[in-house]
Amino acid sequence: PVNKYPFSVAYLTSAKTYLKINQVIRKNTLMPEHFLLDRILGDDILLTTSLLSKIKPEPTGTANSILSMADFGVPNVIATTTTQTQISTTQQTTTTNPQNGIQPNNTTQTTGQQNSTVINTNPQNNIPSAPVKIKPSATNVKDFVADSIRVLLKPVENEMVSVQLFISGGVAGYPMAKQGIEAVALDWALNGGTKTLTPEQLQAREELLGISIRYKVFADYSVVSMNCLHKQFDECYQLFTDVITHPVFTPDQLSNSKDAVVAHDSERDPMDVLKQTALIYTFTGKQYDKNPEGDEISIGKLTADEIKKYYAALMVRKRIILVVTGDFTAEDLSMKMRNSFRSLPAGTALTTPSGGLDIGGSAFKSISLHDNSVNRIVGIASAPDAGSNDELALMLACEILNHRIEVEVTEKKNLTSDFQLSVAGIRQNLTWISLTSESPDKAIQAILDEVKKARKLGFTADELQEAKDRFITGYFISNQDNAALSMLLGKSEENDDWVDAENLYTNISNVALADVTAALRKYMKGFRFYYSGNPDDANEIIFTQKLD
Repeated sequence: PVNKYPFSVAYLTSAKTYLKINQVIRKNTLMPEHFLLDRILGDDILLTTSLLSKIKPEPTGTANSILSMADFGVPNVIATTTTQTQISTTQQTTTTNPQNGIQPNNTTQTTGQQNSTVINTNPQNNIPSAPVKIKPSATNVKDFVADSIRVLLKPVENEMVSVQLFISGGVAGYPMAKQGIEAVALDWALNGGTKTLTPEQLQAREELLGISIRYKVFADYSVVSMNCLHKQFDECYQLFTDVITHPVFTPDQLSNSKDAVVAHDSERDPMDVLKQTALIYTFTGKQYDKNPEGDEISIGKLTADEIKKYYAALMVRKRIILVVTGDFTAEDLSMKMRNSFRSLPAGTALTTPSGGLDIGGSAFKSISLHDNSVNRIVGIASAPDAGSNDELALMLACEILNHRIEVEVTEKKNLTSDFQLSVAGIRQNLTWISLTSESPDKAIQAILDEVKKARKLGFTADELQEAKDRFITGYFISNQDNAALSMLLGKSEENDDWVDAENLYTNISNVALADVTAALRKYMKGFRFYYSGNPDDANEIIFTQKLD
C-alpha cells in the first residue's frame, strides 16, 4: 500500500514494465476515482514467485513514460506537472523546468471535463517523485422514482447486488409502551410466509437461492435487506418484494418472532446496553428514550392485531426508499421493478426530530447493569447537525484526539485499551465517548487532560493531515462491498442527504485547521458520563470537572 491507501499499488518491475494487480486495480473496481497511484522501482521490491503466480503481467508502459489513468479505468483525466506541463488531446509540448533548464522527455498534456490529477515529476528522469492523486469525479448515483417509490441506485461493475429498503420513522412511530413493535412486526412479516408460500416453503426458497432476507431496526429508521448474485436478481427480487408486500402473518410464527427479538436484545454487548441506557436518560421524554428492540415486558404485551395494524401503517410508499448497489442502469432497474411495490398504499410520511444535541456542562450517573464486573464508561457530549460542515470538522477533531489518547493514555499509561471518541452521525446528533478501565478515575483524568489541552492549544497542521488520511482510509475500507455502499447511501439520506456520503472525500479534504479547533471548542464543552462497575472506583468530582 502507498501512503496508507490500501487500494492503489502499481508495480514497476526490474524489466521496466508495469504490472496491474488484477485484484487491486482493475476496471470494475468500485471507486477507481479514489485511487492513489504510485510507482515503485523493481529494485526496491521483491516480486516473489508466489506473488507473480497470483497476478497476470500486463505491461502498460516503460519507466520513461507516464502511465495513463485510462489503464486503471479512470477516464477524462487532466494531468499537470510541477513544471507547468499542459496536456491536450490535440497538442503536445515540452516545457523547461524554470529552475534547471532541463527539458523532460515525452511530456504530454490532455484536457478533460471532470477529473484533475497532479503529477509531481522529476525532470531529470521523468519518474514521478510523488503519488498521483485523483480527485473524485461527479457522483454516479441515480436518484429517481420507479414503481411509485423513490430509488437510489449506485452502479458498480461486479457480480453481486445489494438491495436495501429503508423505512423512515424509527422510534418516533410508537409510544414508550409499544417499544419493540416495529422489530416484532418486521420479524413476523419476513418469517411468516406469503400468500403463495408457507413459512417452511419461504425458508426453503431462500436457501435454494442462497439469500437471506433480513431486517435491522435503528432509532431513526429500519432496513430490510438482501444480497444476491446479479444473474439471479429477478428471482431474488421477486421473492424480496413478495415477502414485504404480501405477508401472511402466520399465527404460529408470532411467538417465535417475539422470542427472537427479546433474545437479540438480551444478547447485546454490555457496552451497547450502557449506551442505550445513556440515551434513555439523556433524551427522557424525547425520541431516543425508547429502545427500538423493546424489552421483554413491552413485547410480551403486544397483540397480533396491533402488530399487523402497525405494519400496515409502516409499510407505505411515502415512508420507504429502495437503495440498490449493482451493475444496472436506471432504465434497467426501473423495468425490473415494475409492479413490485405499487400495491402498497401511499400512506403518510412520518416527520422525525432532527438537530444536534447541546450539552453545556458535565454530569455523572452510576448505572447498575447485569454485569458490573468490568468498569464501563459512556459519555455523551454535544454535536452539530448531521451532514453539516461542523460535523465533518468535529469528526476530524475526534480522530486527532483518539490518536493522542491512544498514545498518551493507552500506550504510555496503560489505563484503557478500548477508548473510542466519535460523532454518532444520527438525526439528533451527539458525540460518544466509551471505554473500560481498571482505574476509571485515572483514565478519565488523563483523557480530560488531553481534551483540555486540545481546547486550549488546538491541533497542528500535520495532525490534521494525518487524521484526514486515517479517516478517509478507514472510510473506504469499511465501505468496499455493495451492502456497505447501500447502507452508507441510505443512512446518509435518512440523516440528511445521500450526497453527503458521495462527497465525503472532497468535503473532508477541504476542512481547514481553524474549523477543526473551532468545532472542538464549540461542541465538546462537557460530558454526561454514565458509569457501570465498582462504585468505589469512580469519583464523581473527577468526572464532572470543567473543561476550561
